[in-house]
Amino acid sequence: MGQERQAGAWDGRHPTHQISEEAEFKSEIIDSALPQLDYGDSSSFHGTVGMPLTDSLGGISTWPSQLQSSAQTMVQPPSHLYSETMPLVDPTYEDPEYTMVFPVPTNSDHSFAAQANELINASLGRTPDGNSVVDPDSVLGDSGRLYHGYKSGKYFLPNDAAEQDRLDLQHHMFTLMLDGWFGLAPMTTVPAFVLDVATGTGIWALEFAEKFPSSFVIGTDLSAIQPDPRVPNCVFQKDDSEAEWVFPAPHPQGINCTFPCEHRIMFDYVHLRMVCTCFDDPRTVMKSAFDNMNPGGWIEFQDATFDITADDANWEGSPLDRWCKGCVQGAANSGRDILVPRNYKQWLEETGFVDVQQRPFVLPCNPWPKDKKLKEVGLWQLKNMMDGVRSTGWKMLNQAGYTPASIESLIKETQEYLRNCKNHPYATFWVVYGRKPYSTEAHTSQDTSSFR
Repeated sequence: MGQERQAGAWDGRHPTHQISEEAEFKSEIIDSALPQLDYGDSSSFHGTVGMPLTDSLGGISTWPSQLQSSAQTMVQPPSHLYSETMPLVDPTYEDPEYTMVFPVPTNSDHSFAAQANELINASLGRTPDGNSVVDPDSVLGDSGRLYHGYKSGKYFLPNDAAEQDRLDLQHHMFTLMLDGWFGLAPMTTVPAFVLDVATGTGIWALEFAEKFPSSFVIGTDLSAIQPDPRVPNCVFQKDDSEAEWVFPAPHPQGINCTFPCEHRIMFDYVHLRMVCTCFDDPRTVMKSAFDNMNPGGWIEFQDATFDITADDANWEGSPLDRWCKGCVQGAANSGRDILVPRNYKQWLEETGFVDVQQRPFVLPCNPWPKDKKLKEVGLWQLKNMMDGVRSTGWKMLNQAGYTPASIESLIKETQEYLRNCKNHPYATFWVVYGRKPYSTEAHTSQDTSSFR
């Protein structure tokens, strides 16, 4: 895009960000809106100045002083990203004879999980891309898919190769939606320590670590489905983020400390994406993030909700409407509210974060918008949902009382509804972020000890 950038300049976006060649619709990114970065001279790190990051974080031993300087000025995302105006409908799809037909994707001593993964690929008629990672602790669920074995049942979605491919596709979609920005929190310096909660395949964490070698990035998840990090400043660990956070850093004199102690990693940026189905109470995670964050650090949620809607006369009672309501009811029957993104702003403020902002985005569920960028986003979301209505919804629909046969029937109906671009469904994609105040700032926070 445009002229080649100077080495070391930061354009604020994913290193692999580009408009997909295989997508039919192309989005337009304004090159002049991309920020430039000037590197500072200092090498200050928060929390663990000069201490090595060692085996407690996955066997990596890297001194922060060996990494690039963290004192890098960051520029806020351009204002043109934000729009709460509903997009116009592409008039092509208003033709009563037109229906977009989108086919369902057909895409040594093995452990049980690996063998099950192969059977699942065969049953789905898909060919794995070779990049998936099998968690040997995975268990086979009633849906015929693999699920996490660590704290089994806590998360509704599978973790097999098919789901990993869907997660990577979804990552591409959100990268496109945010014009390649990793996050929208207005950080003024590149964060030294970054935590990616519910990291999934780890693709966001790896790309962030590659883009910012001065940051040390930790990705956590209930499933160990991340690849071996290809960069020294990124590690992954299996963890339950609703449990007590334990991220110890080495003592400067090599003394073994008993947690909690002052020699733990304090984060500068905590990132969470698509986690509305993950937690019994997100406020527990917010409180842990606050307690394990340096003053001035940022937390950011990027989340879509299950209250999908459409400004169409046929929406009420449509297959997608019934699918959404079934998922919400099933999650509620399991004790979990999956419509919580609408509460993030209030809860972050109650936890003690300041400068909390909420940015809603329209997320079309098929390429019905006239706008070129949203049309491509809708195309990727259509691909995402064609797989996701089964992997995302199966457990929750079952908890709502649907039989396996009725689940499969609703999935088929929902896929047919999504493929018809005369239907205009959309979700709200929420980006909500807040900052931990400095001790000199006046602020109030409610006692959130009951959230733990």
